[in-house]
Amino acid sequence: MQQALDFYHTERLRDQKRFESLLISGTEKIFDQYLRIFLLVIELADYVQTEEENTQNRQLKQVPAVPKTLKLINNQVVAAFRQHKGLQTEAIRRGPGWGNDRDFVKTLYREGLKPDPAYQAYQELKEVTFNEDLTIVIHLLREIIFKHPEAWAWFEANDLCIGPKIVI
Repeated sequence: MQQALDFYHTERLRDQKRFESLLISGTEKIFDQYLRIFLLVIELADYVQTEEENTQNRQLKQVPAVPKTLKLINNQVVAAFRQHKGLQTEAIRRGPGWGNDRDFVKTLYREGLKPDPAYQAYQELKEVTFNEDLTIVIHLLREIIFKHPEAWAWFEANDLCIGPKIVI
């Protein structure tokens, strides 16, 4: 009887340590995905610039970029993400970047962001305020990153389903 009780206590402690380890590991993965979402906003802004440069290279005569096409790259909120030391440090330390998923970023831009009416309206603004920059980033998160079918397909493929409805 004592052996069975000792075995039970030993196994319970081992299970507890294993579950604690799984909980910590799961929490770190959630944090990594949280970082990836912020980095995706930056990555999409960078893709806007890349797309504009590619367009310029395809044209026969070099025409300066129309300022409206580069609004997201100059977005004040995106700039704040870029300059945030904590975000950059954790991104380097944890490595949750988008280097291996450039095709996803390209698809999300071309099929989600570029044709989006709110994004197009943002591009048409002559002068952009901080509130308008913030509004488009929130829209980008809510409507493109968390709700677009391409994003959902990527989340599902990478086992990152985040529930049926996101409220930010």
